[in-house]
Amino acid sequence: MDQEKTPLKPPKNPVQRMLSYESHCSQELVETLFVPPEVRGFRSLLRPLLIVGETGWACGGFHLHGFVLATSHAVLLRRGAFLFAQVLACAPLRLASPPPLLERGLGPDPYTNTLEGVKVVSQLWTSTLQEGEEQFAALPGRGVLKTRFPGTPTPITVLKSSALDPGGVRLYSLHTYPHEGRSVVSSLELLPGGRPPAAEPTEFS
Repeated sequence: MDQEKTPLKPPKNPVQRMLSYESHCSQELVETLFVPPEVRGFRSLLRPLLIVGETGWACGGFHLHGFVLATSHAVLLRRGAFLFAQVLACAPLRLASPPPLLERGLGPDPYTNTLEGVKVVSQLWTSTLQEGEEQFAALPGRGVLKTRFPGTPTPITVLKSSALDPGGVRLYSLHTYPHEGRSVVSSLELLPGGRPPAAEPTEFS
């Protein structure tokens, strides 16, 4: 007879509870794609989701700023005046305006769109813990941000990117849920159609 599993007890401290992946379920993840009205204020938008790590880098024809959140990640991509953002999180993202281009949970169907001459393709998929880690390791790109979370085995969030010709970028993320034995991998691709970028926007805060 199988032994009955003892229910997991989330930490009482609210910050530790957000950081503990045992308090979250991979099926709760929601991807939000949107065009920020401006660069300033983007970090403030993410603060309720608890930023635990961030970095900026250039790849292809884009400047990227990636954030590891308590429940997943966010990234802001810039090419001249063109702005695009992805947030993948278990907690809701409160957007005032404009409305998001997409809000969805995990699913096999890719999202495609073209904005200001830039083709956008986003995909999410889930698999077993080991399969997800192996799939992510086999994807091309350079790792740019990695965060380990409380737990045994240790949950991780990793971002990596690769350049696409001409002037495009592809961003991958890996999120592991060892207590579920599951991994979630995301792929976000932005490929310009040859239009030269306009002026660079103001730095965000």
